[in-house]
Amino acid sequence: MSKTCGIYRIVHTESNRTYIGSSKNIEVRLRRHRYDLNRGKHFNAYLKRSWNKYNPEAFVFEPLVKGHKVSLETRNKIRIALQAYRNNGNEKHG
Repeated sequence: MSKTCGIYRIVHTESNRTYIGSSKNIEVRLRRHRYDLNRGKHFNAYLKRSWNKYNPEAFVFEPLVKGHKVSLETRNKIRIALQAYRNNGNEKHG
């Protein structure tokens, strides 16, 4: 099984609040987020409270950028663009 690095997000579909992360293996990382959230042990308190308040079906887990060689420069550009979007008060992140 090959690893797919990239950037991903977890979205609360009603509010559009978003957690954004990156990983060397986004499939495994997204499974770990679900596992931790289901156990009530997630490190991001805001996301954990939202997960507990709403049901898991209210969240979407999706990759934003996938690739075996996503460069640091590309990741930084994406994070800067997303940060600018978040600064408008539309999203939360971890």
